[in-house]
Amino acid sequence: MRASASEQENLLINRSSGAGSPEVPEFLRHGGEMGARIGASDWSGSSLGPVSQWPAALKNALGLVLPSEAQIVLFWGPDYVAFYNDAYAPSIGDKHPRALGRPAAESWTELWDDLEPMLSQVRTTGKTVFAKDRPFDIERRGYREKVSFDISYSALRDETGGIGGVLCIVSETTERVLAERRVAFRSELWDRLRASSDPREGIATAAAMLGRHLDASCAGYAEFDAESGLAIVADDWSAPGFASIAGVHRLDDFGSGLADELRAGRTAVIFDAATHPLTGGAAVAYALIRTRALICAPVVRDGVLAGLMFVLNERSRRWTEGDVLLVKEVAERTFASAERARAESRLRESEARFRNLADSAQVMVWMTAADGACTYLSRSWYEFTGQTPETGLGFGWLDAIHPDDAAEAARDAVEANSKHEPINLEYRLRVADGQYRWVIDVSAPRFGPDGAFLGYVGSVMDISERKRTEADLAISEQRFRAAVDAVQGILWTNDASGRMRGEQPGWAALTGQTFDEYQSLGWSNAIHPDDVRPTVEAWNAAVAGCRTFIFEHRVRRHDGEWRRFSVRAVPALVGEEGSVREWVGVHTDVTEQRAAESALLDLSMTLEERVQAATAERESALAQLHEMQKLDMIGQMTSAVAHDFNNLLTPIVGGLDIIREKIEGDARAQRLVAGAQQAAERATTLISRLLTFARRQHLEPRAVDLAGLVAGIEDLISRSVGPGVRLELELAQDLPAVRVDANQLELAILNLAVNARDAMSGEGVLTIRVDKPDERAPDRPPHLEPGAYERVRVIDTGCGMNGETLKRAVEPFYSTKDIGKGTGLGLSMVHGLAAQSSGALAIQSEPGRGTQIALWLPLASDADAGRLDESDEPVVLARRMSILLVDDDELVRTGTMEMLIEMGHEVCAAESGAQALELLSRDSGIDALLTDYLMPAMTGAELAVKARAIRPSLPVLLITGYADLAQGVGLGLPRLAKPFRQTQLASAIVSAIQNAIGS
Repeated sequence: MRASASEQENLLINRSSGAGSPEVPEFLRHGGEMGARIGASDWSGSSLGPVSQWPAALKNALGLVLPSEAQIVLFWGPDYVAFYNDAYAPSIGDKHPRALGRPAAESWTELWDDLEPMLSQVRTTGKTVFAKDRPFDIERRGYREKVSFDISYSALRDETGGIGGVLCIVSETTERVLAERRVAFRSELWDRLRASSDPREGIATAAAMLGRHLDASCAGYAEFDAESGLAIVADDWSAPGFASIAGVHRLDDFGSGLADELRAGRTAVIFDAATHPLTGGAAVAYALIRTRALICAPVVRDGVLAGLMFVLNERSRRWTEGDVLLVKEVAERTFASAERARAESRLRESEARFRNLADSAQVMVWMTAADGACTYLSRSWYEFTGQTPETGLGFGWLDAIHPDDAAEAARDAVEANSKHEPINLEYRLRVADGQYRWVIDVSAPRFGPDGAFLGYVGSVMDISERKRTEADLAISEQRFRAAVDAVQGILWTNDASGRMRGEQPGWAALTGQTFDEYQSLGWSNAIHPDDVRPTVEAWNAAVAGCRTFIFEHRVRRHDGEWRRFSVRAVPALVGEEGSVREWVGVHTDVTEQRAAESALLDLSMTLEERVQAATAERESALAQLHEMQKLDMIGQMTSAVAHDFNNLLTPIVGGLDIIREKIEGDARAQRLVAGAQQAAERATTLISRLLTFARRQHLEPRAVDLAGLVAGIEDLISRSVGPGVRLELELAQDLPAVRVDANQLELAILNLAVNARDAMSGEGVLTIRVDKPDERAPDRPPHLEPGAYERVRVIDTGCGMNGETLKRAVEPFYSTKDIGKGTGLGLSMVHGLAAQSSGALAIQSEPGRGTQIALWLPLASDADAGRLDESDEPVVLARRMSILLVDDDELVRTGTMEMLIEMGHEVCAAESGAQALELLSRDSGIDALLTDYLMPAMTGAELAVKARAIRPSLPVLLITGYADLAQGVGLGLPRLAKPFRQTQLASAIVSAIQNAIGS
């Protein structure tokens, strides 16, 4: 016999306690709170019976459902007994936990008519019911609310193959659905308010749309009269069966607390007017308008309540934050729309008065809209042009402009209109009789109270007579200018005595003499002292002979410079007695001409010397070019050799790692392997130096505190140079960071320190200085790019270098040390690091006076400041993987495969990209792809692209012996440089997996 509902509930909430409590079944152990509740409840009196008797299908299903992070509820049996997990519990509110183990019809009574058909369909047909944003009316917090879920209801079969229950996976989408509805609502309402020109129409539209959107009983907008305390509701919207509250209301009647909140500009949100403190003592007022819940959003201007938007609900209701925010936004938009509509109405009235005045004016008056179209032309325009409103308004007025002027006038008008700037145009306008007259068109932009651009108002005036006068004057001026322009130089007029005849602007501009100074001092004051006497004599001779005056002399310009001028003057006015009364002359500057003649003469005298100098300069440039080509060739060769060495070292380093683990306990073998590993590391360092010299080393520049870096390796430097060398650090404080690879920089400074020790034979003073030199520092390298730099200088008191040694100091493999004591790559490496870091290396040295080597490094940018070093700790994979390894070099492939197998992975090897793709297409269980970059027919980067086309999420690690690959293809993939150790390989595989997940 089945227990009653109340008996079942008592059974389910009866928790077991004490030492005799049964052990929690295995399928409930990872079920969280709900698993604990199920396990702690007595189910013997329920329709399902004791837990031990439950069907295996139910237990298995609960074992999967309860630990899941998805929201899942399981309805079991014909009564749809509910089981759900911790993730689902919050979505049913206060139904939890009483819904656990109860028939669904009891717990979801309010929506059972909606829920039962879907459950029944799944139970009877076995087909899944799926829906997105499925709406439900649910009561879960003491009130009914509309919610939305993405649902998937699936059949759960029992041991007999029948359908024992319905598995419901849900995801609540209420907030997103409401947000999307609010966005669409705002867009539509804002558009309709913008299009509204009637204040009441806009208010009515906002009220109706808001009320319907919030599914409220009533919505509206009230304008508030602060003096009387009355709120006037002209129009509102009411749901069917709810009476309008349009009319006049006293705000204090609805609660003094509510009125105070609104006057203070705070939105009032009431869930239940019968219990809210703001509505105390106002029960009658709320009863009259049949309202239990409301939102009132005030609109305050200049500290005074101007209006409010209200939404009323007949029943108590818990408003959401989104509801309140939306009402506040609609309140502000509605107020602004109404104010705009009223302002536009007042503007229309003002424009009507303006038209009456403009029609009686003598000038032609016009007005445009914001788009430039003409909306008004005064009566005088139509009388002058013969146009009508049908032909003149809009852009028809342009037809009355002369065809040669219309395009320019339209272009200027459109440009000014786009910038809202005043317009000033002159053009020819067609008169009613067909003739054209010149007019001036002046206008100014119009703006509304809110600053919005409304268009232009302007006037047109006939200026034909003025234009005719200006044309005559222009012709006269054109003739005069033509005469002046025909003369090259400074035009002047003098009388026979040499006195100026009127103003001489050209002479004044040249010499700086005013008219008065010229009259009192004379022109000779501006002539070079050595040229005055010859000039006067030549002038007097020309006057006496009444002939043309031709001369050259030097004139002091206003800035003090002496310029050479050729002078020519002719008689202009000759008296009856034959004497010259006025002379017209011109001064022509011939300074450059005479200088060019002199330079040409000098050039002809020194041509042979110039040819020899140019030839020597060309030979020097060719020598520098050959040197650069030689260094580039060595760099390319070095890079290729480094790639081969990296391939050779890879199986050596990996094999030594594996051997060292296998011979644990054999001390002698361990020493031999350690020595071999040390030799391999030294070879790796040597290759790194070769690549740095070749400027093909892969650098990882970041923001580095230069002074801090030097201070941090002080002990290492001291140990490296030995006790006989006194180390002195001079480090400037508070310097900005530089952009450089920190590891390479440390290596470079140590190299320089060791070189300095050798130059001092192990005894002396080694000084390292860090500072930020001025951009105009005299020792700044001439080829350094403009910008701010810091420098680190390594200074020793050693033997120094002669000119030949200094010249070859940075050449690769050049060394002054004994055989076996140096590779000749130290300074080459530092020089390569400086070049790759966009900096420079500068060396100063003299025999017997020591050496100073300065490394100039650029300041770091903001982007560099965020880059941090990654940890060197290897990351060990937590599981065995199936790895596809691709390398055309059998030694490298075999060595890498042994390392992977030693790490516990299963390895499938291929010697080409084509073979790898064939294996990948056949084997879907491959977890990662490790490939060499440089292979015949297909590079590793090309293989990665094709592999990702087959398996988009496949982790790919690019292995390469080329250090300059970072500047080419494959930058989107994790990269492992050869040679590498087993721990480095493990870390790189993890990086590849993380990269695949992130992409």
